[in-house]
Amino acid sequence: MFRTGIDANYWLYLATNKYDSTNWDGVAWKDENSKQKWYDSNKEVSLFKYLHEKGVDAFRIRLWVNEDGPSGLRYATEIAHAAQDNGLKPYLVIFLSDKWTDISKQPMPTIWNELNTEELKSTVYQYSKRVTEHFQKEGIDIDMYEIGNETDFGICGVFPPSLDNLSEEKRMEYWAQAASIMKSCISGIKDANPNGKIMLHIAVSWSYDFALGYFKFMDSNQVPFDYIGLSYYPSSPVMQQFRITTIEAIDSLVNRLYSQLKRPIFFPEYAFPHTKDQSHAFFKDWNNPVYGYEATLEGQKSMLRTFLNWARKHPHIYGAYYWSPEWYIPKDKDKGVETGWAPMCLFATDGNALPAVDSFAR
Repeated sequence: MFRTGIDANYWLYLATNKYDSTNWDGVAWKDENSKQKWYDSNKEVSLFKYLHEKGVDAFRIRLWVNEDGPSGLRYATEIAHAAQDNGLKPYLVIFLSDKWTDISKQPMPTIWNELNTEELKSTVYQYSKRVTEHFQKEGIDIDMYEIGNETDFGICGVFPPSLDNLSEEKRMEYWAQAASIMKSCISGIKDANPNGKIMLHIAVSWSYDFALGYFKFMDSNQVPFDYIGLSYYPSSPVMQQFRITTIEAIDSLVNRLYSQLKRPIFFPEYAFPHTKDQSHAFFKDWNNPVYGYEATLEGQKSMLRTFLNWARKHPHIYGAYYWSPEWYIPKDKDKGVETGWAPMCLFATDGNALPAVDSFAR
């Protein structure tokens, strides 16, 4: 069954002061006394319950290599319980880092910095086995595990010093090292949960050749994975450049990948803005039209509904997870603009739900 999901891991941080951290100090959306709430027509709602009632049925859990603090094991466990208790099926992303990783970076966890190659693989195995068993003991029903996040060029400290002019030969070297670490991680998961399914996830969904090359390489290097994961931010300039902004284009990409790899596809991350004004946003130029829909309140709703209707009908797409729908940032009183991720989320700067929350309904 298709999973209509969200990645709403900021909720616990925004809604409480339990997980304040020096890693997240001084950012625009949070001060030491603030707690955010979510509303529908000015009536406060319980976020996960509310989105479940709107049609969301799955949740992407972010796990960093920390016991405490944002996205650490305690934090991820609390998020997982809250999601599951509200009818959202969780799956686990094992970042193998103690901070953000993505297409542009894959930092090594600080506590693993001094390990040699064999020690690192052993540590990754033991860690992955331990956290898999931990969630089982907590009664969290996890059946799918994502190995790293946007691992296009590496994982767990294995990453080129620069992506500029990276040769194919060097890229293959990093892929080979990454594959070795991934296999250790998967072995740990499988020893704790033999039935667990494995996803590999990349950001480059705009290049069929790159995506095919990556997943074929991992397959040929005996990395056992069940699902392909693709980030999908079609309003970004690179997606516009490669014209992955129509249903026909993304449909063709999915069909071609499936025909070559015979693995179903997930979209672990996707989003679309509700305003063209992103002058103070994290991604200032992610405001291009998609499927003919402009970045407006109704455009966001229509784009998401069109995308989800297509994805649910596709025989080889198993799910899609909206990234940070909860992460509204109160409007800057001096500038009067939306900042950070706010233009992409599904709640206004006053915390009220936007029209796009109705896009999840089947």
